[in-house]
Amino acid sequence: MSLKSETLARKSWRDGLQIHPAAELFPRMAPDELKVLGEDIVKSGLTSHIALWRADPKSPVQLLDGRNRLDAIELVTGKPVEIGAPSIMAGEFLATGRVIELDGRKVDPWPYVISANIHRRHLNVEQRQNLLIALIARAPEKSDRQLGKEIGVDHKTIANARAKGEATGEISPVKKRIGKDGKARKQPTQKAPTEKQPAEKQPTKQPEKQPARNEPVESATTITSTRGDIGADSTGEIERLRARNAELENHKRQLEIKVEGFKNEIKELQTENAALREKLEAARGTAVASSTNTVTAGDAGPFPECLRRKPKATDAPGNSNGEVTLKDAVPDAFRKLKDLAGECNDVVDKAPEHLDQAPRIETLRETAIVLEDLRVPDVPAELASINIALLKPRRLRSRGDRRDAALDMIDACMKALNTIPQGDPRHQQACDLCAKLQDASTEAENCEFPGMYG
Repeated sequence: MSLKSETLARKSWRDGLQIHPAAELFPRMAPDELKVLGEDIVKSGLTSHIALWRADPKSPVQLLDGRNRLDAIELVTGKPVEIGAPSIMAGEFLATGRVIELDGRKVDPWPYVISANIHRRHLNVEQRQNLLIALIARAPEKSDRQLGKEIGVDHKTIANARAKGEATGEISPVKKRIGKDGKARKQPTQKAPTEKQPAEKQPTKQPEKQPARNEPVESATTITSTRGDIGADSTGEIERLRARNAELENHKRQLEIKVEGFKNEIKELQTENAALREKLEAARGTAVASSTNTVTAGDAGPFPECLRRKPKATDAPGNSNGEVTLKDAVPDAFRKLKDLAGECNDVVDKAPEHLDQAPRIETLRETAIVLEDLRVPDVPAELASINIALLKPRRLRSRGDRRDAALDMIDACMKALNTIPQGDPRHQQACDLCAKLQDASTEAENCEFPGMYG
């Protein structure tokens, strides 16, 4: 069978691509959620990469991240998705440069999946903690800081998840943990259990006795008559269906609330647009009247104030060659991140009551918390005068672009610090400052700034 006929015979991308077990950590989206997601992808394009993973060059490729996006595309287009790094296609839909293939010899699939999804998805605290427990259980010997850096989560959050997992028996305690420097460190002795947490272990549940070979086995009729929780009409199945129905009703209500919120935003934008049009018409009238009364031959007349071009504000102190000193560049980069935190808080505070729990608002709230917690590291006097070569300023269209511009400044600072050789007395100070900048950059890089439909 040719490749073309094989593609036509497939009903879904799932028929020809194996899914990695790590991708199953996160639940699949409901059909109505997939439809909304697919329509947005077909209209606006695929913004996040589809991640493939291969254990080694001889092993088959597996899907690591992107199940729901691929399902959503197939649902809306009605065509099977064809995947060939670096692009995907489904009918007339085409997304180029949106597929990456990860080398299993360099990339651990489990931390990658969790780091790619734990901030992006609308998960509650318990769900996130359960994911972290699953990750820690796979490598309990790794330190909290090392695991936190792998997935972009604060080490204190990892420590809380580890404590819960060890208490429930999901994580095995270890005497030594390996830090990010590769050295094993002995862990402190655990405190004696209190009265509320007795030290005695729960008795191990004995396996159920299997019937002997010649011993008669109860028939299905006998089991059904003695138990009321088996079968389509059983009490357990009815309760499960009722719970599922209540869950779907609640989800439907949430979608209705979102729609009402979008309608209110549209009305506000229409009102604002009408006001701007009135100002523009008034400005045109002022310009015409001014030209009638004061314009002479060869004189274009005064420009209305609203049409005057404002002088460009300098983005950071520095000379004409785009260089600033380290003592100015570091605080200026963190100031930009703090300003973004303030803007996110403003959006959260002004959100209507029916939208204050929406995924977009929750994501902005988490982003504001992370950016506000960033601490500006002190620049030693011996390093303060180092010149930093900044990139050429570009037009910043979104909050994400402004965050990236601040991270570019931090990256430029780290590059300058890395040029200090080991023999230089300032080398150790440069390494310490560079480590602090790297930690802050990782925290900010994982933040998200969803738009109206984020």
